[in-house]
Amino acid sequence: KVPVIFIKDPAEKAKPGQGDEPSNFIAIKGKTYSDVNLARFIENLEKVSYFKTVFLFKSKLSDDKLDPSHRFTVYCYMGEIKATT
Repeated sequence: KVPVIFIKDPAEKAKPGQGDEPSNFIAIKGKTYSDVNLARFIENLEKVSYFKTVFLFKSKLSDDKLDPSHRFTVYCYMGEIKATT
């Protein structure tokens, strides 16, 4: 399976009640069955030119012996974002 990632325009103004500041982080949550695949995924994200920093926030091995998967959260920092008016 291939992860599906939805990315909005970070400089886009938020809807009322959702904050007025653009976000300069993207959180990607997923599930994998291999540490190697997770490492490759992070390496590929690091090659994206507009991500200044990519880091693994947390990874948890499933307690289910029938489903030996890792749930993970990766954050991508895009640096300072100038909001358009």
